Amino acid sequence: MSGDELAGQQHSDGFGKVNVLRKVPALKDGDFTLPESPAILAYLSQKYKTPDHWYPLDMKKRAWVDEYLAWQHSAIRPSVLKIFWLKRLVKIRRRKKCTCDEMFSDFILSSHTDRAQQNMWRQIISECKKTQYDREERWRAEDAGRMGLELYLDLLSQPCRTVYIFAKKNNIPFEFKHVELFKGQHYREEFGKVNILKKVPALKDGVFTLAESTAILLYLSRKYNTPDHWYPSDIQKRARVDEYLSWHHTNIRANAPKTLWIKVLIPLFTGQTLPPEKLQEVMDELAISLKQFEEKFLQDKPFILGSEISLADLVAIVELMQPIGVGCDIFEDRPKLSEWRNRVEEAVGKELFQEAHEIILNIKELSNIQIDPQLKAHLAPVLRKIMK
Repeated sequence: MSGDELAGQQHSDGFGKVNVLRKVPALKDGDFTLPESPAILAYLSQKYKTPDHWYPLDMKKRAWVDEYLAWQHSAIRPSVLKIFWLKRLVKIRRRKKCTCDEMFSDFILSSHTDRAQQNMWRQIISECKKTQYDREERWRAEDAGRMGLELYLDLLSQPCRTVYIFAKKNNIPFEFKHVELFKGQHYREEFGKVNILKKVPALKDGVFTLAESTAILLYLSRKYNTPDHWYPSDIQKRARVDEYLSWHHTNIRANAPKTLWIKVLIPLFTGQTLPPEKLQEVMDELAISLKQFEEKFLQDKPFILGSEISLADLVAIVELMQPIGVGCDIFEDRPKLSEWRNRVEEAVGKELFQEAHEIILNIKELSNIQIDPQLKAHLAPVLRKIMK
């Protein structure tokens, strides 16, 4: 099937039966439907047993594919989309002989930043590719069991909390390496050897290193053979988890963390507060995502996949605790969402859940923390852009 987004065909009733989110691409395989391109690609590769190089069976190589797909969502994709839509829609407006100055002022103002970001991504990718072959040689030479699993985390970060909870719940032995973000420890040369992107979470398993929480979760589930409900072997159930993880990046994750920045981090870093309208804008966007989450993913089921918790539930709940920590109770007046939260906490274990969220639930204590001056300088341009 083909369609034209600019013609609005994705909003037709017929297409809505295939994808209630009304976005392309979408897959229909008999009665089974699936949106989100990474989920579709993984489903097709597994069902049709495509050549191994596309999505390797080798656990470490597959983890690298997962790592890139997760990173692309928050790095390459947002910048490319802005540039594409700016150029395409400007042409449309010109054909209609209308000015686009006001409509695209935000795009124009940010276009230089986007080009700079893309140059940076190209450099990072180039550096990563240079080390790829060396890393593969080291894997082959690795003495199994010589070094244990290390997880580099800061539990202020929601992806770090997700990895921490999953590893603890499944009794995966690991060494907790605390990387304090407010002290700028992720920018130190030593951590750069673990993750060249200088972000947490990061994993080191012998000489194998891995970034991106989604890739880490999948790697751990495969290596340690965690219970099937977390990431099912059934390809359609697994595709549902992949679908949510992909959707999550550009919806829940795109909005929920902004509450912390607006209410706590920007005042902490700059000494200035943002107008209430800024927070309301974020809460309105988050409300749209929560409505989609309830109607599309949760529906009337105990968990996203049905009767048991999965990685999708864990990723979702941890992200949604970020607004809770700053006093934005998104579960209030949402009984279905609130009941789901309670079930997820019970499935994880109340004690472990509270342990992982101790920092975020006592966020006011951050007002006394000493922030690394270099970190302040590094974040200054980002903060100025948010404040505008």
